[in-house]
Amino acid sequence: MRTLPDPRVTISTTGSGSVTIDGTESALQAATPGAARDAAILALLGQSRRVGRPVLAGVLDPAMDPPVEAWGELSILVDPDGTVRVGEHGAAPQVPAEPWLGSDEPIEADQVADEPMAPAVDDSAWSTVLRTPAPPRQVVLLEVDGSEPVVVTGTAICGRHPLRASLEDSAALQVLEDPSLSLSKTHLRIEWVGSEPTVTDLHSGNGTTLTRPGISSAVLRPGMPTDIADGDVLTVCDWSATVRLPR
Repeated sequence: MRTLPDPRVTISTTGSGSVTIDGTESALQAATPGAARDAAILALLGQSRRVGRPVLAGVLDPAMDPPVEAWGELSILVDPDGTVRVGEHGAAPQVPAEPWLGSDEPIEADQVADEPMAPAVDDSAWSTVLRTPAPPRQVVLLEVDGSEPVVVTGTAICGRHPLRASLEDSAALQVLEDPSLSLSKTHLRIEWVGSEPTVTDLHSGNGTTLTRPGISSAVLRPGMPTDIADGDVLTVCDWSATVRLPR
Protein backbone atom coordinates (compact mmCIF):
# COMPACT_ATOMS: atom_id res chain seq x y z
CA MET A 1 0.00 0.00 0.00
CA ARG A 2 1.32 3.40 -0.97
CA THR A 3 2.28 5.67 1.92
CA LEU A 4 0.46 8.99 1.78
CA PRO A 5 2.56 12.15 2.17
CA ASP A 6 2.80 14.14 5.38
CA PRO A 7 1.91 16.99 5.50
CA ARG A 8 -1.15 16.29 3.39
CA VAL A 9 -4.49 17.97 2.67
CA THR A 10 -7.82 16.45 1.65
CA ILE A 11 -10.76 18.54 0.48
CA SER A 12 -14.22 17.27 -0.48
CA THR A 13 -16.82 18.75 -2.78
CA THR A 14 -18.89 19.74 0.27
CA GLY A 15 -16.14 21.69 2.06
CA SER A 16 -15.14 19.07 4.60
CA GLY A 17 -11.66 17.62 4.72
CA SER A 18 -8.56 17.46 6.86
CA VAL A 19 -4.97 18.57 7.27
CA THR A 20 -2.37 16.10 8.55
CA ILE A 21 0.89 17.46 9.99
CA ASP A 22 3.47 15.33 11.82
CA GLY A 23 1.04 12.43 11.91
CA THR A 24 -1.77 14.42 13.55
CA GLU A 25 -4.95 14.80 11.48
CA SER A 26 -7.10 17.90 12.07
CA ALA A 27 -10.58 18.13 10.59
CA LEU A 28 -11.57 21.03 8.34
CA GLN A 29 -15.18 22.15 8.72
CA ALA A 30 -16.18 24.81 6.22
CA ALA A 31 -19.25 25.83 4.26
CA THR A 32 -17.50 25.63 0.88
CA PRO A 33 -14.42 23.97 -0.63
CA GLY A 34 -12.84 27.41 -1.00
CA ALA A 35 -13.18 28.13 2.72
CA ALA A 36 -11.72 24.70 3.50
CA ARG A 37 -8.74 25.46 1.25
CA ASP A 38 -8.20 28.75 3.10
CA ALA A 39 -8.23 26.92 6.44
CA ALA A 40 -5.73 24.38 5.12
CA ILE A 41 -3.42 27.11 3.84
CA LEU A 42 -3.45 28.90 7.20
CA ALA A 43 -2.73 25.63 9.05
CA LEU A 44 0.27 24.97 6.82
CA LEU A 45 1.37 28.60 7.18
CA GLY A 46 1.37 28.20 10.96
CA GLN A 47 3.52 25.07 10.66
CA SER A 48 5.90 26.82 8.26
CA ARG A 49 6.40 29.67 10.73
CA ARG A 50 6.91 27.25 13.60
CA VAL A 51 9.69 25.34 11.82
CA GLY A 52 11.12 28.43 10.10
CA ARG A 53 11.16 27.00 6.56
CA PRO A 54 8.78 26.26 3.65
CA VAL A 55 6.36 23.37 4.15
CA LEU A 56 5.47 21.08 1.23
CA ALA A 57 2.11 19.28 1.32
CA GLY A 58 0.48 16.77 -0.98
CA VAL A 59 -3.11 17.54 -1.96
CA LEU A 60 -6.17 15.45 -2.75
CA ASP A 61 -8.96 17.75 -3.96
CA PRO A 62 -11.57 16.18 -6.25
CA ALA A 63 -13.60 19.39 -6.06
CA MET A 64 -11.10 21.12 -8.33
CA ASP A 65 -11.55 21.37 -12.10
CA PRO A 66 -9.89 19.33 -13.51
CA PRO A 67 -10.28 16.96 -10.57
CA VAL A 68 -7.16 16.14 -8.59
CA GLU A 69 -8.00 12.59 -7.61
CA ALA A 70 -4.61 10.97 -6.97
CA TRP A 71 -1.84 11.68 -4.51
CA GLY A 72 1.12 13.35 -6.19
CA GLU A 73 -0.90 15.16 -8.86
CA LEU A 74 -0.86 18.43 -6.94
CA SER A 75 1.35 19.90 -4.24
CA ILE A 76 1.46 23.22 -2.45
CA LEU A 77 4.52 24.87 -0.94
CA VAL A 78 3.86 27.42 1.83
CA ASP A 79 6.62 29.82 2.88
CA PRO A 80 6.85 31.48 6.33
CA ASP A 81 6.29 34.88 4.65
CA GLY A 82 2.91 33.74 3.33
CA THR A 83 3.89 32.90 -0.24
CA VAL A 84 1.94 29.94 -1.60
CA ARG A 85 3.20 28.02 -4.61
CA VAL A 86 0.86 25.58 -6.34
CA GLY A 87 2.34 23.02 -8.69
CA GLU A 88 1.64 19.82 -10.53
CA HIS A 89 3.62 16.69 -9.83
CA GLY A 90 3.76 13.39 -11.66
CA ALA A 91 1.77 12.97 -14.87
CA ALA A 92 -1.15 15.21 -13.94
CA PRO A 93 -2.30 17.90 -16.38
CA GLN A 94 -1.64 21.50 -15.43
CA VAL A 95 -3.93 22.41 -12.56
CA PRO A 96 -5.16 26.00 -12.19
CA ALA A 97 -3.86 27.44 -8.93
CA GLU A 98 -6.37 30.22 -8.37
CA PRO A 99 -9.02 28.11 -6.57
CA TRP A 100 -6.46 27.29 -3.88
CA LEU A 101 -6.55 30.78 -2.39
CA GLY A 102 -9.18 33.12 -1.02
CA SER A 103 -12.59 31.74 -1.94
CA ASP A 104 -14.51 29.78 -4.56
CA GLU A 105 -14.20 32.71 -6.95
CA PRO A 106 -11.16 32.91 -9.26
CA ILE A 107 -8.39 35.06 -7.78
CA GLU A 108 -5.86 36.95 -9.84
CA ALA A 109 -2.30 36.12 -8.84
CA ASP A 110 -0.08 38.91 -7.55
CA GLN A 111 2.53 40.30 -9.90
CA VAL A 112 5.63 38.86 -8.27
CA ALA A 113 8.08 38.66 -11.17
CA ASP A 114 10.33 41.33 -9.65
CA GLU A 115 10.16 39.97 -6.10
CA PRO A 116 13.15 37.97 -4.89
CA MET A 117 12.39 34.34 -4.08
CA ALA A 118 14.20 32.05 -1.69
CA PRO A 119 17.16 30.60 -3.60
CA ALA A 120 16.33 27.04 -2.50
CA VAL A 121 12.99 27.07 -4.37
CA ASP A 122 12.88 26.29 -8.10
CA ASP A 123 9.85 28.25 -9.31
CA SER A 124 9.92 26.52 -12.69
CA ALA A 125 8.35 23.52 -10.94
CA TRP A 126 5.32 25.52 -9.83
CA SER A 127 2.43 26.69 -11.99
CA THR A 128 1.56 29.85 -10.05
CA VAL A 129 2.89 31.90 -7.16
CA LEU A 130 0.25 33.45 -4.91
CA ARG A 131 0.09 35.24 -1.59
CA THR A 132 -2.04 34.15 1.32
CA PRO A 133 -4.41 36.63 2.98
CA ALA A 134 -2.51 38.31 5.79
CA PRO A 135 -4.06 37.00 9.03
CA PRO A 136 -3.82 39.04 12.21
CA ARG A 137 -0.40 38.61 13.79
CA GLN A 138 -1.08 36.63 16.93
CA VAL A 139 2.27 35.85 18.51
CA VAL A 140 3.35 35.15 22.07
CA LEU A 141 7.06 34.92 22.79
CA LEU A 142 8.03 32.78 25.79
CA GLU A 143 11.45 33.63 27.21
CA VAL A 144 12.22 30.32 28.92
CA ASP A 145 14.89 30.31 31.60
CA GLY A 146 17.95 28.42 30.39
CA SER A 147 16.60 27.89 26.85
CA GLU A 148 16.09 29.70 23.57
CA PRO A 149 12.93 31.86 23.34
CA VAL A 150 9.88 30.00 22.04
CA VAL A 151 7.58 31.64 19.47
CA VAL A 152 3.94 30.58 19.87
CA THR A 153 1.75 31.58 16.92
CA GLY A 154 -2.03 31.63 17.18
CA THR A 155 -3.71 28.94 19.25
CA ALA A 156 -1.30 26.31 20.57
CA ILE A 157 -1.26 23.42 23.01
CA CYS A 158 2.05 23.47 24.87
CA GLY A 159 4.02 20.95 26.89
CA ARG A 160 6.89 18.47 26.76
CA HIS A 161 5.05 16.28 24.24
CA PRO A 162 1.63 17.89 23.67
CA LEU A 163 -1.38 16.10 22.21
CA ARG A 164 -4.81 17.31 21.10
CA ALA A 165 -7.84 16.00 22.94
CA SER A 166 -9.81 15.49 19.70
CA LEU A 167 -9.48 15.62 15.92
CA GLU A 168 -11.80 18.63 15.89
CA ASP A 169 -9.19 20.70 17.76
CA SER A 170 -7.14 22.65 15.19
CA ALA A 171 -4.66 24.10 17.71
CA ALA A 172 -0.97 23.85 16.90
CA LEU A 173 1.29 21.66 19.03
CA GLN A 174 4.18 23.54 20.66
CA VAL A 175 6.94 21.55 22.36
CA LEU A 176 8.48 23.24 25.43
CA GLU A 177 11.88 21.95 26.49
CA ASP A 178 12.02 21.10 30.18
CA PRO A 179 14.95 19.00 31.47
CA SER A 180 13.49 19.21 34.99
CA LEU A 181 10.30 17.39 33.83
CA SER A 182 8.20 19.90 35.79
CA LEU A 183 5.89 20.42 32.82
CA SER A 184 3.29 17.85 31.89
CA LYS A 185 3.41 16.40 28.38
CA THR A 186 0.24 18.37 27.63
CA HIS A 187 0.38 21.28 30.05
CA LEU A 188 -1.20 24.52 28.88
CA ARG A 189 -3.05 26.16 26.03
CA ILE A 190 -2.36 29.62 24.63
CA GLU A 191 -5.07 31.20 22.50
CA TRP A 192 -6.46 34.59 21.56
CA VAL A 193 -9.77 36.25 22.36
CA GLY A 194 -9.95 39.07 19.87
CA SER A 195 -6.67 40.95 20.25
CA GLU A 196 -5.84 39.59 23.71
CA PRO A 197 -3.95 36.35 24.49
CA THR A 198 -5.03 33.92 27.19
CA VAL A 199 -3.43 30.92 28.90
CA THR A 200 -5.26 27.86 30.22
CA ASP A 201 -3.82 25.16 32.46
CA LEU A 202 -4.90 21.82 30.96
CA HIS A 203 -5.31 19.99 34.27
CA SER A 204 -1.55 19.55 34.50
CA GLY A 205 0.19 17.53 37.20
CA ASN A 206 2.07 20.43 38.82
CA GLY A 207 -0.28 23.29 37.97
CA THR A 208 0.72 26.71 36.60
CA THR A 209 1.43 29.89 38.55
CA LEU A 210 1.08 33.31 36.92
CA THR A 211 3.02 36.25 38.36
CA ARG A 212 2.41 39.80 37.13
CA PRO A 213 4.81 42.59 38.14
CA GLY A 214 3.34 44.51 41.08
CA ILE A 215 0.64 41.89 41.70
CA SER A 216 0.81 38.79 43.88
CA SER A 217 1.15 35.39 42.21
CA ALA A 218 -1.90 33.29 41.45
CA VAL A 219 -2.29 29.61 40.61
CA LEU A 220 -4.30 29.17 37.41
CA ARG A 221 -7.58 27.37 37.79
CA PRO A 222 -7.43 24.29 35.52
CA GLY A 223 -9.58 24.61 32.41
CA MET A 224 -10.22 28.34 32.91
CA PRO A 225 -8.64 30.80 30.41
CA THR A 226 -6.72 33.66 32.05
CA ASP A 227 -5.59 36.84 30.31
CA ILE A 228 -1.83 37.24 29.96
CA ALA A 229 0.12 40.44 29.42
CA ASP A 230 3.63 41.44 28.44
CA GLY A 231 6.00 40.75 31.33
CA ASP A 232 3.88 38.07 33.01
CA VAL A 233 5.84 35.06 34.30
CA LEU A 234 4.49 31.52 34.07
CA THR A 235 6.04 29.16 36.62
CA VAL A 236 5.80 25.39 36.98
CA CYS A 237 8.09 24.14 39.80
CA ASP A 238 11.63 24.52 38.36
CA TRP A 239 10.44 25.72 34.92
CA SER A 240 9.50 29.34 34.19
CA ALA A 241 8.94 31.59 31.18
CA THR A 242 8.40 35.32 30.75
CA VAL A 243 5.64 36.36 28.34
CA ARG A 244 6.56 38.88 25.65
CA LEU A 245 4.01 40.30 23.21
CA PRO A 246 5.62 41.70 20.04
CA ARG A 247 3.85 44.77 18.73
